Amino acid sequence: MRRKLIKSLSYVLTVNGSLLGIACSCGLLAATQFLLLDSEKRELEAQTNSAFDYASAVSVNMKNSLTEASQFTFPRCSDEDLEALRSALWQNDFVKDLGRVVDGNILCTAGWGVLKQPVALPQPPSFANQGYSHWRGVNGLIAANVAGEMSVYQDTISFTSPFAFQRLRVPNIHTGFLITGADISNVYRIVGDIPDNARIEKDLDGSFSLTTNILSISRCSSDPALCVTGVKSHVGLANYSWPFIAAIASAGIFLGAGLYLLAFFMFSGKWVIYRRLRKAVRRKTLFMVYQPQYELRTGKLVGVEALVRWHDVRLGFVPPDVFIPIAEEIGLIQELTELVVETSFSEMKELLTHYADLGLSINLSMENLVSPLFLGFINDLSKRYELNPNQLTFEVTERSAAGDDKMAESARQFAAHSYKISLDDFGTGYSNLSWLSQLDADEIKVDRVFTQAIGTSSINQNMLTAIFQLVHTLGVQLVFEGIESQHEVDYILRHSTDAVGQGWLFSKPVSVEVLKGLIEKNRATQEAS
Repeated sequence: MRRKLIKSLSYVLTVNGSLLGIACSCGLLAATQFLLLDSEKRELEAQTNSAFDYASAVSVNMKNSLTEASQFTFPRCSDEDLEALRSALWQNDFVKDLGRVVDGNILCTAGWGVLKQPVALPQPPSFANQGYSHWRGVNGLIAANVAGEMSVYQDTISFTSPFAFQRLRVPNIHTGFLITGADISNVYRIVGDIPDNARIEKDLDGSFSLTTNILSISRCSSDPALCVTGVKSHVGLANYSWPFIAAIASAGIFLGAGLYLLAFFMFSGKWVIYRRLRKAVRRKTLFMVYQPQYELRTGKLVGVEALVRWHDVRLGFVPPDVFIPIAEEIGLIQELTELVVETSFSEMKELLTHYADLGLSINLSMENLVSPLFLGFINDLSKRYELNPNQLTFEVTERSAAGDDKMAESARQFAAHSYKISLDDFGTGYSNLSWLSQLDADEIKVDRVFTQAIGTSSINQNMLTAIFQLVHTLGVQLVFEGIESQHEVDYILRHSTDAVGQGWLFSKPVSVEVLKGLIEKNRATQEAS
């Protein structure tokens, strides 16, 4: 029945996790598309504004040249008229040539002079606007292989320079600009890369077309009557490779699955972590690291605290403050502590034997300490590994000590076998002076919250002062947790010259192999000094 339930829950976990993963994948793709489109839209808007300013300058230049030339009073196509037209060209950067038109025929230009034969204008013009007629893509009108755009106002014609828009920079591929009149169908010039399906008016309304995957931004003015539409194709995710899109989708799937697993573990998946923790303890796959402890006055490495760690192939790294309470909850703490003690004794035997002044501290729960069999287990192991009991310290938290008179008697029995007792996390639990005296602790470990209060005006700073006074009266060893700065060390030494400390200022928890190197280096430094 239990196997069937586990199989059923596994099926629900897989299906629901997959569905949420697919939903998150779609959501992440949509969010990525939205962010990319928003970024590209703002970029295209800036580029379109720049192109509009440039196109406006070209348009104004052309319009001014026509207006100015049309006002000349010289006889049309006379030497004086042609000379005036040539002078006007020098003042207009974007006009290639100016000429005269009579009855729909070009008679002369500043560049070509009086034509041998009048040249008829193509009919009809590409479009007309505010009295100006415009032709685009005219080829071979006056001379073979001469192509370009031209505009007529009254009796004057201007030929736009083929290089007029050369300085209009197209920022990247799949981007272009459509320069038109107020009516977007009246196209003056196309600059850059604009796909054919973007030249339809309904696709250029300043928005994103999902069907054509085209983003467009328009800017228009009435004087000059001009519109510039920035067009970008291959926008959003369409501009990226399939592997990139697949990576985004995969990230969404993993995100969704992760969220579902998190929710499952938080609300209905405790059975999973219970089962895997039991398996880890039985198979002894948990491992130990050791937090070095230093004599603050001399800097000598005098001890280590054994810390258990758990990395599960499915759950990843599980913090001790998560799995240790669970072990207590499911009645696994005795087995877990026995595994910690045996592993620590085995790994530390060589170092404890070689360095007689080195200590090993191990955390115990209330259940461990009051168990009538646990002390015997410790004695048997210490004899098997030939360890000196004076080097072994067992830490008991204040929280576990609350309201249990058996703790004091158990602590005395440990002391009778030369083991040391340390009151861990002092100041954060339920202890009082009466309990402290009953426990007859050899050591007090000051919690990191008080260490981090050094130099502040908080209540924890005031309590730390009281702790110094208390310890001075009782004559027990002080060990400070969580030391992270020299400032904290200096403060502690001013109040307790024989204090011991541990924390990231000195070293993070390390494996026994790394610990050997730390001790050798520390002892060499001590001997040299």
